[in-house]
Amino acid sequence: SGGASALMALRQQRAEIVLSTDKAKEILAAWKAAQDAKKRVGELEQRQRALGDSIAENERRIMLVERFMRERCALLEESINGHFPTVRWKLFDQQINGGMAETCICMVPCGGCYVPANTASQLTADLEIIDALSKRYDTRLPVFFDNRERVNVLPPVDGQLITLAVTTDDPLKVEIVKA
Repeated sequence: SGGASALMALRQQRAEIVLSTDKAKEILAAWKAAQDAKKRVGELEQRQRALGDSIAENERRIMLVERFMRERCALLEESINGHFPTVRWKLFDQQINGGMAETCICMVPCGGCYVPANTASQLTADLEIIDALSKRYDTRLPVFFDNRERVNVLPPVDGQLITLAVTTDDPLKVEIVKA
C-alpha cells in the first residue's frame, strides 16, 4: 500500500508538471504570436508609408493634369475668340470641385465686361457669328435678318444682308441699301 500511494503521488506530480508545461507552451505560443504580430505591424506601417508616398505623387500628377486642362481650355477659348471682333465664347465652366464642365455661352460686351447675350444683343451677335464663320470658311451667302425693328444699329456684314422689319405702312416696301 505504501508503493501504491507513492505511485499515486508520482502520478499527481506528473499531472501537475504536464499542466505546468502546457501553460508554459501556451505562454510561449502567445509570445511568439505577439512577436509575429509586431513584425506584421512593422511591415504594414512600411507599406502604409509607401502607399502614402504613392498617393501624394498621384495627387501631384492629378493637379498637373487639372492645370493642363485649365490652360488648354483657356487657350482654346482664346483661339476661338480671336475670330470674333466683339463676341466672346465661354466654352468651359469652373465647377465647385475644381473640374471643368463643357458649356457654350455666347457673351457680348456690356459696360467693360462680357455678359450672356440678351434678345437684342443676341441678334447682332448672330450677325457677327455668321460673318466670322463666313470669313473663316471663305463662303458668302445671303443672310436673312428678321425682327430688324428690335435692333437700332446692325454690325457691318461682309455679304448680302436682307432685313425684315414690321412697319405700319400699308404697301410692302423693298429698299435697297448699298453699303
